[in-house]
Amino acid sequence: MRVLCSPKGLMDFMSPKQGVTDILRSGMDASVIDFSLFCDPFVMERYGWDLDRMQKRIEMLEKMIAICKEKGLSLPLAQTTHLRPDTKRQRGFNFLRGLAEQVVRISGEAGAEAIIVYPLTAGVSREELWRVNRDFFSFLSALGNRLKVLHIHDNDGRADLHQLPFTFTRTRENVTSTDWEGFLDGLDAIGFDGVLSFETAPVLKSFPEALKDDALSMIAKIGRYFKHELEERGGK
Repeated sequence: MRVLCSPKGLMDFMSPKQGVTDILRSGMDASVIDFSLFCDPFVMERYGWDLDRMQKRIEMLEKMIAICKEKGLSLPLAQTTHLRPDTKRQRGFNFLRGLAEQVVRISGEAGAEAIIVYPLTAGVSREELWRVNRDFFSFLSALGNRLKVLHIHDNDGRADLHQLPFTFTRTRENVTSTDWEGFLDGLDAIGFDGVLSFETAPVLKSFPEALKDDALSMIAKIGRYFKHELEERGGK
């Protein structure tokens, strides 16, 4: 089982070397080729769905991948970008099809083992979405061996905050927002041996610059804690 993090909040795609160094120093096993760093929904809207005008940003991504290889940072996964929820999807169809071809090409050249599409909550209404956090065991059991990569972060049950796991486990009212025990029990029940991928970019902006390395190391330690817990449960 590998522990890795998204480069969001860590890598400046104009100058990615420091971000690569920070990830390696934190104890993470690897990182992700995240296309949303270069083709985020707002940038895609601004560029008018023109793939040719996005070419310079794609070239920057390829340079970042070259730096990762040079520094020894593994990139086993790629993650696609997505459309803004309020956009008219028909406008971007041809653009996204062309971008998908670039994602496949770049991921293949980088040696990525899999491509992650933007998370979907199929069959779960927006009103019921937060119930997933409170009953991980049922949802994980239903997914079974179809689950390959986990997009991990914590929220308060109201907003998509992308905070550290356990941040909202206990509040002053002693209300649990995220069922982390059920999370581990569910992964153990399905024999999960995939990838623990942390999507916690806002955490690194929450702390002063002097504490950024400590925050990143904490994320890595939580990943190793999850890994250890699953190995212990699997060995019983």
